[in-house]
Amino acid sequence: MAKRAAIVGAGVGGLTTALRLLRNGWEVDVYEKNMRAGGRLGRIEGGGFKFDLGPTIVLMPDVFYRLFADLGRRLEDYLELRPLEPNYRLHFADGSYLDSTSNLQRMMQEIERLAPSDLDGFMRYLAWMQRRYRVARYDFIEEPMLTMKELVDLRKLWKLYGLHTVQTMNRDVRRFIKDPRLQTALTFQSLYIGIDPFEAPAIYNVIGYMELSYSGVWYCKGGYYSVTEALVRLLEEMGGRLHLGTPVETVEVEGGRAVGVRVRGQLQSADAVVVGADFPLAAKRLVPESARPDYSDARIDKMEQSCSAFMMYLGVDQSYRHADVHNVYFSRDFQGFTDDVFRRKVLPNDPSFYVHLPNLIDDSVAPPGKQGIYVLVPVPNKTAPIDWAKEKKPFRDAMIQRLQRVGFRDLEKHLEFEAIYTPDTWEASLGLAEGAAFGVMPRLRQSAYWRPSLKSKTVSGLYFVGASTHPGGGVPIVMTGARTIERIMSEDYPGYLPNAHQTSKDLPTWSDRRHLAHDFAAFTEQG
Repeated sequence: MAKRAAIVGAGVGGLTTALRLLRNGWEVDVYEKNMRAGGRLGRIEGGGFKFDLGPTIVLMPDVFYRLFADLGRRLEDYLELRPLEPNYRLHFADGSYLDSTSNLQRMMQEIERLAPSDLDGFMRYLAWMQRRYRVARYDFIEEPMLTMKELVDLRKLWKLYGLHTVQTMNRDVRRFIKDPRLQTALTFQSLYIGIDPFEAPAIYNVIGYMELSYSGVWYCKGGYYSVTEALVRLLEEMGGRLHLGTPVETVEVEGGRAVGVRVRGQLQSADAVVVGADFPLAAKRLVPESARPDYSDARIDKMEQSCSAFMMYLGVDQSYRHADVHNVYFSRDFQGFTDDVFRRKVLPNDPSFYVHLPNLIDDSVAPPGKQGIYVLVPVPNKTAPIDWAKEKKPFRDAMIQRLQRVGFRDLEKHLEFEAIYTPDTWEASLGLAEGAAFGVMPRLRQSAYWRPSLKSKTVSGLYFVGASTHPGGGVPIVMTGARTIERIMSEDYPGYLPNAHQTSKDLPTWSDRRHLAHDFAAFTEQG
């Protein structure tokens, strides 16, 4: 008889875990409290405009190809991924800019134009990061980290020590790069996971390295939400059941084992329960405190959350073409800005922000002749004494003025659609503790073994997946966590996950693009 799993939450972690269980012959029910799947990988629509709710930058396409190949499908039959060139444009306050690219020759030209004295240091930095990337991915990201033994392995500890992992991202880059603009360009990516680059462990510099070398930045036609749509389509094709608008009330635990979930007062029995909702609030709301002595309410409340995001989804009746698909506009004092967000916990007067213009390469996300403008501003989470009911409108107006100053002329006059998300929205709509848009902050003491585990240490048959659990945030990283859960469950349910360690070897390579990973191999061989 087939085993049955109950998945709480139809975010990318829950959906990916469901698909991996379905391929092993399990019966799977996915319960989602909202009327749309996706979680942070959701969508906002209005007036003919389509906006990705959260993530927009597609990294690590091999993880997506791996999932579809493992399921016996071709990714191309479900998604259209396009490589971007350049990856994005970085706009500095002094009027200079940098087109970050995965093409080695072009990137060298960009460095020579912006900071010529740092070209040699940049190449040495890439050599350093190539080693660190392999350690990060294969010794930590793709390992379960269920026990302290996995972490204190002497071989791993020696690698971490030798790669200066415990120093900060910014200090790590400064050993190679002198120009402050280039230092910022190589470290701001920590904001993707909600942590300050002046405090984040240096291991997170692998994010920028992956953009530059591993496989570059990609765009998914229709927006990142197309990934959610593809996962839901796969779920239905494989016989899974998706229950939208169906909140789970509790995870039922009997005799130290998860036996199902309670929905609308009724027990839905299951052999395993996977909680894909964000860990801090989901654990407190769904799992009895007596069943999680390692994560009591008090301990969860002490966990440090990432920053939040002030989001603007703007539809306009014209098309601005002075910028790129992905853009970052830096404040004059970038460290002062991060101090405002992470330490002083006040609204920044001179914020750095991100602007996404997908219709420059995709005519399916806005009506003809019109444009959707996605704006993300990192802001403090709800531990800050900010009353968003009062501050939302003034901050929105200030950002409109800032956007007009960087080239979006007469923006206010051209608005046809507008939606705003604040930390209050993130907490209310997606159950993110303190409105932390990126989940638990990935400080060193909240990473790897010290991050909420993929598997409950006290309740058999209970698992957790998502940005706040190991291995961390970011769509492909969460998908990697789902693959690790499949491996863990193969040991917990002998004989019931026969495909857990079978992965397709028929995967595409990235040799058809000029990425630093390929050009750089020759560079390192020459010393």
